[in-house]
Amino acid sequence: MGFIDKPLERDVNREYSYEQVWDMYITNADYKRGDVVGIVDLDVMLFRVASACQTTHIDVSRGKTTKRFGTRTEFKGYCKLKDLDYSTFTILDGVEAEPIAYCIHTLKASIKKLKERLGITKFIFTVGGSNNFRLDLPLQNKYKSNRDNMQKPVHLQACREYVVKYLDAKVVNGCENDDIVQGLSEWINNNTKAKAYLYTNDKDSFQSLNSNYIYNPMTDDVTEIKGGIGKLYEYKDGVKGHSLHWLLFQTFLGDPVDCYTPKPFFNRRYADKSYYKDFKDITNEKELLSKWWDKWCELLPERIIYTDWKGVEQNLSRLELAEMMFKCAYMRTSPNDNTTFKSLLDKYGVDYD
Repeated sequence: MGFIDKPLERDVNREYSYEQVWDMYITNADYKRGDVVGIVDLDVMLFRVASACQTTHIDVSRGKTTKRFGTRTEFKGYCKLKDLDYSTFTILDGVEAEPIAYCIHTLKASIKKLKERLGITKFIFTVGGSNNFRLDLPLQNKYKSNRDNMQKPVHLQACREYVVKYLDAKVVNGCENDDIVQGLSEWINNNTKAKAYLYTNDKDSFQSLNSNYIYNPMTDDVTEIKGGIGKLYEYKDGVKGHSLHWLLFQTFLGDPVDCYTPKPFFNRRYADKSYYKDFKDITNEKELLSKWWDKWCELLPERIIYTDWKGVEQNLSRLELAEMMFKCAYMRTSPNDNTTFKSLLDKYGVDYD
C-alpha cells in the first residue's frame, strides 16, 4: 500500500469496530513468507509529525509591556535572573504552524523512512476514534482525563483526514488504537509465516504475552518480545519490563500518565523499586501470580470504598479492584479476547479466596 495521487471517496468520519478491522486484516487477509507488515499506530506518528511542523511560545505581559519567550521554564529563569515575581505576569500560549504542505511532506518522508528501515512490503494504518471502553471504568479519576485539556497540534486533524483519504487508514472505535495494533501484530507474528513490526512508542506494547516485534520511532530501535513470563529490569531511575512481568507490574502500581492507580488505597508506601525488589527474580508464572496476590492482599483492606470520577460511591473487593486495574493495563489482542485477571489466576491454579 502506498500513496495515491488523488484522494479516494472515503468518509473521514467513518469508524470501524475491532471486529471489522480484524476481519479486514486477519480473517480475510493472506500473509505469506517474505511479507513484512508495518502496523502503524498513527496516533503516535501524526502527533509527532504535526508537532514537528509548528513552534510554540508564550506572550508574557504586565501592564502595557509584552515580551515573548519560548517556554514557561525559560521565562521562570528570566524572572529569577531579573528578580521578578513570576506570579504577577499574565501568560498567553501561542503557536506558529508551518503550511499544511510541510506536514504532508514530513508524513510521507516518515513512512518512506520506515519502509526502508524495516523492509516493509505491506502497511496497515489505524488511528484512534471514539467510545474507548476504559472511559466508563469507575476510577477515582477518569481514564486519561489529564489529556482532556491538552493543546493539540494545529494540523493534527488535517493530517488525520489525509491518512484516511490517501492511505486508507481505519479510524477505530470501542477500544484504544493500542489494543488493535497490538492484536494485529501479535497474531501475524505468531500465526503466519510473515513478519510484522508494531510502530509505537507506547510502553504498554511490551506486555505482549506472545512473541512480537516493536519498532520505537523515538529511538529507532527494534525490540523482540518473546512472550511468556518475561522479566523486569531497572532503567535509569525507574523500572521497565516485558510480557507477564510487565503486565502485572502495571496492574499492581497503575500508570499516572493514564490516570489510574491503586496506590491511594495501599496501607503503606509501595512503589516501583519495592515491587522490583520483591518480584524481579521470579521465573515461574504460578509463583509470580501467587506472590502478586499475597502482596496485593497485604497492602489493601478487604473492601475498598471511594467516590469515583462520576461522583458515585464504590465499594469493591480486592479482586474487583484488581480487575479494574487489569482492564486499564491489558491490551486486548483480538475482538474475542476475554482475558481477565481472574482468568489468569485460574489458568495457573492460584488460590484467591
